[in-house]
Amino acid sequence: MRRRLAIIAAGTDTRMGGVERFSSNLEEALEGDHDIERLSPSRIVPRGAARFGLKDACQSRDATREFGEGTFDLGISNGTLGWGSPKTIPRIHVFHGTSPTSAWRNKALPRRERIRSGVSGGVAEWLGGRTVTTVAVSRSAAEEVHRLYRIKVDAVIENGIDTRLFAPRDQAEARRRLGLREGQKVALFVGRAEPRKGSGVALEAARAAGFTLAVAGARPVEGATNLGLLSPDELSWAYSAADCVLFPTSYEACSFVILEALACGVPLITTPTAWARDLGARVGGYSELLVPPRVKEITAALQTVRDSRLDSLVTAGRELVEASNSLDSFGSAWRELATRAIRG
Repeated sequence: MRRRLAIIAAGTDTRMGGVERFSSNLEEALEGDHDIERLSPSRIVPRGAARFGLKDACQSRDATREFGEGTFDLGISNGTLGWGSPKTIPRIHVFHGTSPTSAWRNKALPRRERIRSGVSGGVAEWLGGRTVTTVAVSRSAAEEVHRLYRIKVDAVIENGIDTRLFAPRDQAEARRRLGLREGQKVALFVGRAEPRKGSGVALEAARAAGFTLAVAGARPVEGATNLGLLSPDELSWAYSAADCVLFPTSYEACSFVILEALACGVPLITTPTAWARDLGARVGGYSELLVPPRVKEITAALQTVRDSRLDSLVTAGRELVEASNSLDSFGSAWRELATRAIRG
């Protein structure tokens, strides 16, 4: 018998962020056995509620109202959305990292706004994750959830990517497709051009190391070669066109960019946060490419990109993602957990 399942998330546009991408992958993994409906906040949060740090709680109640009124067999809520769900319906809550840590590391925001955002999101996450089945997208994220919220995570299910699409391709052909010159040193940045993601740091470090920075994202970075917002197929070619991927983010729980870069067999320089920290522990030696999001350290790491010693690390990283982060393994883990949750 087919079951009705609700995925409660902020939006449906997979280009907007990792949670949207996760939700799309989750829907694809579960739709064969379930009738799935996506639920998102639909009302504008009153200005007064946002001023007093109640924005996330209000959005959560808005998103879960339809869930409570429907005849669902299971709900899967994400991040700050989940509080307000009826206790009579089984629910799985997914932690994509934690709001307090994400907000505090966003140095582009004023201190007061970081505190307000972290407290608002943290309270909503804590309320959403109590007394239900909980999942974290990385082992480090699970440890962070327990440390901040005293919530024990029931399962760690890492994000999954299409490892058939994101795979090594011929660099010369990739550069021809993207209009990049053969022979130039190219570093690729993928994602939103914002301080928390480190686009400015990536540009400065690339220049200092003699690399051209190519940027794949909706917002251009002045001084870089901007490729625009790419389709998944175009993005897989962009990874292969690069000599390395630069992703000096200040906070990620389990980044799709990191997984895709590794799957494409490209040296990845990023920061030792969450899943990337787990990578350093699982692939001995990769820690030398996991550096603080500062120009000096990133520049030094870029100088090692053409070192043949990295070949074995790149291969090990690709094999790890192929074995642990394919859509097949992601879907299998989620189907098993959803079945257990529905059964009680």
